[in-house]
Amino acid sequence: MAQKLPPLRFVRSVLKSFMAESGLEPRITNAVAGKVDFELDITKDHTNRLKIIHGGTIASMVDLGGSLAVASMGLFATGVSTDLNVTYLSSGGKVGDKITGTAVCDKSEPSRPSDFQSRRAAHQYLFT
Repeated sequence: MAQKLPPLRFVRSVLKSFMAESGLEPRITNAVAGKVDFELDITKDHTNRLKIIHGGTIASMVDLGGSLAVASMGLFATGVSTDLNVTYLSSGGKVGDKITGTAVCDKSEPSRPSDFQSRRAAHQYLFT
């Protein structure tokens, strides 16, 4: 039987698989069972015509964050999102800013992440 990887290493392997097929490339900064912290440097490709982070980029981060939170529970096949709700609390960052996110997976139902929050470097909530 293969040895089980620690959550941080396992989540990074799942992210590598996502990155092979996707354009969103956050960095995992920490992962424990049920919780993943990550960050994204905003580039021009992440912005809208107002030169701030695009709402679609944020929604993609929420979706990817949820998948990584599920992966932190030891599941490589993280499934598909069935419901995604994003509340935008302030205008997003601009090119060169770094935003951080935390995704949490409810241990009672590991196939459904339950919470996601993101902050700009100035510790303002962008969305939940």
